[in-house]
Amino acid sequence: MSDQEPKRTADGIFNVTLVCRLVADPELRYTPSGTAVCNMRTAVNLRVQENGDWSIKTVWVRVTAWGKQAETCAKWLTKGSKIFATSNNRPGFDHESGNPPTFKRQDGTYGASFEFTADQIVFLGGGARNEPVEAEETVIPF
Repeated sequence: MSDQEPKRTADGIFNVTLVCRLVADPELRYTPSGTAVCNMRTAVNLRVQENGDWSIKTVWVRVTAWGKQAETCAKWLTKGSKIFATSNNRPGFDHESGNPPTFKRQDGTYGASFEFTADQIVFLGGGARNEPVEAEETVIPF
């Protein structure tokens, strides 16, 4: 199986494709063995209809890149950059429920934190030099 083929699970295939914007500059660090790790906090604005009314809901996703891809992301991406990311890796999840990890916001409401390790990241433009961030400036859950 090549790196680009979806990972097979017990009864299916898991594959994530995401087009999103960074809501903060990428955070680059190195493991004790010297491997680069880049964490990117991103947001996707979805237009949803509830009770006949349309609204925008923001989905927050943490995307992680490793190795040379991590260093490239940290060098060229900034807050507001738009990326296309794919992953065939199992996302971060709550081991008891199988759902994304949940958290309690300062206002008492609950949210979920989606996380995954990217196999491929394509830069789509934007960033601090070109375009503003579309996601609302709110407390980021991670």
